[in-house]
Amino acid sequence: MYKKMKWNKIKKFEGKLTKVRIVRNISDEVYTNGFIHYVNKDIVIMQVFHDFYCEGYGVYRTKDIVSFRSNKFEKKFKKMLKNEGLLKLIKKPDLSKLKTVKNILEHFIKSNTNIIVECESLDDDNSEFHIGRPTEIEGKTLWFIGFDALGKWYDEEIGLSIKNITKIQFDTPYINIFSKYVKN
Repeated sequence: MYKKMKWNKIKKFEGKLTKVRIVRNISDEVYTNGFIHYVNKDIVIMQVFHDFYCEGYGVYRTKDIVSFRSNKFEKKFKKMLKNEGLLKLIKKPDLSKLKTVKNILEHFIKSNTNIIVECESLDDDNSEFHIGRPTEIEGKTLWFIGFDALGKWYDEEIGLSIKNITKIQFDTPYINIFSKYVKN
C-alpha cells in the first residue's frame, strides 16, 4: 500500500528542464516520465515523454502521486534527448493560472479543444476513457461529447463527476491526429 506523497516535494522540479518519473497509485500505468511545468496541492501538469517521443501533456491529481524520482537514469535520458535535438520540443502550456481540474476543464470548454479524460481505477472494469470535447460544467459534473474509433461523434453527451477524473491529456499525437479525421 502506498502512502500519499507531499506535493511540495515535487514542486522543486516545476518549470525546470529536469526529467522526472512519477508513480501514481490509481492506475495500472506503472510510471509516467516527463517534464513538470506546474505543481500545486491539487494538480501536476507534465509534458510526457515515452522513450524518445513527446506524448503531449498530462494533468494529474497530486493526491494520486505516491513517488517520483529524478536521478542518474533521468539525467542520462535527458542528455540523449538533448543530443538528439528533442529538448526543443519542451514547451510550457499556457495553463499556469489554472489551479484545479475544474479550471482546466473550463479552459478547454472555452477553447473548444479535443482532449482525453480518464477516470482511472486499478480495476479495469471501473476505468473510463473518453476522447472528445468537454462542453459544459454543471455543479460537480462535466458534460462531455465523445467520438468513437471510426471518428464519429456520439449522439449524446455523458456526465462525468469531476472528482472522479484522474487524468486529462491534451495536445497528444493521438488526439491531434484522430481529431483530423473526426466527421463533423
